[in-house]
Amino acid sequence: MERKDRKLSIDKVIGDNLVKIRKERKFSRDELADLVGITASHLGLIERGERGITAVNFSTFKQVLDVPVDYFFNEEVDSQASDDENMELIGRKRKIHSLINFLDEEKLDFLIMSAKALMAMK
Repeated sequence: MERKDRKLSIDKVIGDNLVKIRKERKFSRDELADLVGITASHLGLIERGERGITAVNFSTFKQVLDVPVDYFFNEEVDSQASDDENMELIGRKRKIHSLINFLDEEKLDFLIMSAKALMAMK
């Protein structure tokens, strides 16, 4: 396999895995792109394997999606996992976790108070 072909193949694997985890976490393309600091069209190119991903983007995707970097290189994408109800719940919880990482202290305190009030409701 030529070097260019390997690069295209790796970009496709990374893109496929990125789509899978984005959907498991219930992020729209626009939401994830905004959190990572790129445009939705740029994210689309990465997801389709048409554009490579930078080291800086790897780090940001890792933080936002709460996955290890090596996840992006896994060539065995399990499509059944996204259908599992438990995976959906885990995905929603991780989305909340990812969003919390971007809150300042004041907003985080407000969120905690709101969550406690919500939990106290019957």
